[in-house]
Amino acid sequence: MFLELLVEGKANLLYFEDSNIRRYFYSVDNDTIKQLIYKKFRFQNQPSKSGKETKIGTNSRFRQQLWSEVNYPEITPKELEGIDYRNKDLTNYFKHYNNRNNELRNVYQENRQSGDFNLTIRPRMDIANLKVVNDSHLKENNINNHLSAALGLELEYIMPGNNRKWSIFFEPTFRQFKETTTIESTNVSAGILTRDVEYNSIEIPMGLRHYLFLHEKSKLYINAALVIDLGFNSSIVAKRKDDSIINTYDYKLSKSSFAIGLGYKYQDKVSIETRYLMKRGLVFEEIPYSYYNAISFILGYSVF
Repeated sequence: MFLELLVEGKANLLYFEDSNIRRYFYSVDNDTIKQLIYKKFRFQNQPSKSGKETKIGTNSRFRQQLWSEVNYPEITPKELEGIDYRNKDLTNYFKHYNNRNNELRNVYQENRQSGDFNLTIRPRMDIANLKVVNDSHLKENNINNHLSAALGLELEYIMPGNNRKWSIFFEPTFRQFKETTTIESTNVSAGILTRDVEYNSIEIPMGLRHYLFLHEKSKLYINAALVIDLGFNSSIVAKRKDDSIINTYDYKLSKSSFAIGLGYKYQDKVSIETRYLMKRGLVFEEIPYSYYNAISFILGYSVF
């Protein structure tokens, strides 16, 4: 069996992979190499009216092994429970342990030819502006500082080499913008013009991210992205005071735009980001010009 060395120091982390089999091993002070135990197994629960049911259980004894043999004072049982049997989590753990003992000699994982994928759930709060220019009924319609929630799902690829400081990401995001404004107008009967704005879209940022490591558990990052927007079920409806419709301006298309962001990530799990979405042109029927821009405050939790 050929074992690949991932982390070298007071405690060594080693790795074996063959087809669908993936195992991790460790040794402390160059003593005997032992396997970190992680197994999935099938079992049947107690019989019920519907008969026995087969379930899948997990033996995660590797956490007990880490706690008893590769332990350092700062680690807590709760933090240990958050460590999964995967390359990134175990590499980070052995790095922390060896740094704590001032005996980290090398991290071969950082020089591997393959990168890592992260899947992150990213809810957010948007402060958005939408401007509609110079239609005979709408006149100039500015909606500023509109608060709305959005939800994104980000797939990130951490590129190998260069201490894994660069990544590319793809983040489909559902946005919804709804607002009703009312103004006095001599162009309509009863002198009151109401405008219902609804703008729904799937926004797709595709970009580049750079990490700035603060210490082993946390890092800052900056990113920039091209943003493609796919709008749907969107329109602007102009009404009189009695709710009778003057005109409906259906959405046609969105122009692409750019976004820049600054964020912070902790333990490769939890992140926060502030992102600025630059002006994006929107096309509605019979409206010569409109645009949308926003500032987003984003929370993130990495599933893997």
